[in-house]
This record gives sequence, C-alpha cells and structure tokens, in this order.
Amino acid sequence: MSRGRGGGRGGRGGARGGFSGGASTLPPMGLTFADIQNLSRDPTQLYPQRHLPVFTEPSPEEKLIAELQLGFVNRLRESPYYIQERTKTADLPRYSDKYRPSFAQKPALKRKELNAEFFPKEVFEDYFNPRRKRKGDPKSGATGTAVNLDELDDDENEEVCARCFLM
Repeated sequence: MSRGRGGGRGGRGGARGGFSGGASTLPPMGLTFADIQNLSRDPTQLYPQRHLPVFTEPSPEEKLIAELQLGFVNRLRESPYYIQERTKTADLPRYSDKYRPSFAQKPALKRKELNAEFFPKEVFEDYFNPRRKRKGDPKSGATGTAVNLDELDDDENEEVCARCFLM
C-alpha cells in the first residue's frame, strides 16, 4: 500500500517541484556545459600583486633597542607595581601550573616604603584598607542626591540634566 508520494517504506522519494526526471542534471544558472568549459581557469586578479619586503638581519642598534625594550617589560612585570587581577578558577590544578608565575612570587607593596603623597588618597587607602566603605558605592544605594526636575526652571533643568549625564 502506498503512503503518499514517498512510495511507502524508507523515505523521502517521489517527485517534488515542477521539474521531472532529468532536469537536475543541468548546470546551474542556465549555463550550458560548453559555457562552463570556455570559462578561464585562471584566478581573477582582485588586488595588485604585493611585493613583500625581504627580511634582513637586524642592525646592532636595532638589537640593542629590542634588548632594552624586553628588559624594561620584564622589570615592570616583576615589580610590585605590576597589578594583575586575581581571579578564582574552578578548574583543577594542572601539572603545568607550577611553571607559571604566581602571585606569591612577586614582592608585595609595603605601606612604610611608599610615600602617600605620590598616590591619590582613595587608591592608597583602598589598597591598604580594602574593607573600608567607599563613598558613592553603588551597592549601598545612596549614590547621589535626588532632584525633582518638575520644580526647577527650564534653564536650571537643562544644567542639572547635563550634570546628571556627565556623572
């Protein structure tokens, strides 16, 4: 017993669409096989040909500059002023983790070695007293004063709105 156009068991067969039988063997977009064979097999040139420079040995001056730059970067990374955000990972420790630099290897900043006048007050205090409550903390809810814009004149209203957007 036939079940629709599929011919019964096993599938999706049957004629679909308005074409019959051999129409699927035609080349795409109405081209003939002769048209396809006459097409050039060479790639079309979209961009002018690039002439890449030849790499030469670095001069002694360039070698010195590269060496000084790498030394500077390494000194910055090893200094106590190089700050990295500590992230907690849920990953299992890997064998290769012991070869990565850890936070414990870097020297810590000490309050007595630093001159507080060279740092912004908030940064200095928050670094050494991280539990101190900050002013304008978004978690506390009191970030600013409420202003009723309906009670202000139009000129004052524009000034207050401009200040609100700048915060």
